[in-house]
Amino acid sequence: MTHANSLPRGGVNPPDSSLISREAAIANAVVPSVAVIPMLQHSGRAAICVVKPGDLVREGMLIGRADGVRSANVHSSIPGRVVEVRRLPSQGGCDAVVIELGGEFDRSGKPRTLHGWEKLSRIDLLGKIQSAGVVGLGGELVPTHLKLAMTPGKTGSLLVANGIDCEPSLSADFALMREKPGEIVEALRICQALVGAARVVLALGEDAEGLVPEFERAFKRASLQCEIALMPSRYPQGNEQLVLSSLDGARPSGPRPSSVVLNVATLFAVYEAVVMDKPLIERVLTVTGMPVAAPGTSRPGWARR
Repeated sequence: MTHANSLPRGGVNPPDSSLISREAAIANAVVPSVAVIPMLQHSGRAAICVVKPGDLVREGMLIGRADGVRSANVHSSIPGRVVEVRRLPSQGGCDAVVIELGGEFDRSGKPRTLHGWEKLSRIDLLGKIQSAGVVGLGGELVPTHLKLAMTPGKTGSLLVANGIDCEPSLSADFALMREKPGEIVEALRICQALVGAARVVLALGEDAEGLVPEFERAFKRASLQCEIALMPSRYPQGNEQLVLSSLDGARPSGPRPSSVVLNVATLFAVYEAVVMDKPLIERVLTVTGMPVAAPGTSRPGWARR
């Protein structure tokens, strides 16, 4: 375990309001009777809607096809009937599919089949991640298969799992790491196989030091050589470039390596796409603030697994 450098300069230490929610277990969010699903949930062009009013859709069904290199597939998060394709004004305008809940969930509440991935080719692994519509969940929303499609095996290449919540009020990444360390480690193995990283690092804030023993056990079980770097919880330390800058002091001198940084929520989505054949239709969110009666973290369908 390494104590990495903090921000080169600047940064602030605001009150850590995530303490309100960070100890709560991840709970179910309410399943909506009507879901409005935008075709733009990524950094590129909006996906092309492939359903129309009156169509029946299933949980996890493709409803928007990627349009361009930085676009991503969009899938339905609930089963039901398409009642409308609505134009939204956000981000210059995009279509959104309005689905009225109805029918049986295909995945939530049912046993999951886990699929081995070690014998899959690099192209097949990237294809599964791309097909599932996985994008960066740390805020950038870049399709994840693009970041993982870098030339494998570059000398000194670096793969970083960013486990530092980017805002002082957030605790979703902390909760995900607390409850799903094995899955995150397995996703790191998948990503290391894709990029051929010579060095793998899990970046944590010092306020998450209590998670270190469980991750060390998970790394040992998975036979994955991974460093754990603790960084001062100083806003905005969770920024990708600042994480890399902090790690510079913990690596040998020389040219900066080619680097892939993935938020832990993105890694969990990679795990679900590759091991569970599950598209990106849900994620963990923080629900907190003084007006909230029961602050915590939630995800649709989480407890029904």
